[in-house]
Amino acid sequence: MVKGDPDAFVLINFSNSTF
Repeated sequence: MVKGDPDAFVLINFSNSTF
């Protein structure tokens, strides 16, 4: 995980929650 990439973190979390 890259600490300087909040957008990527949100996208991954969203994908994990949806799928």
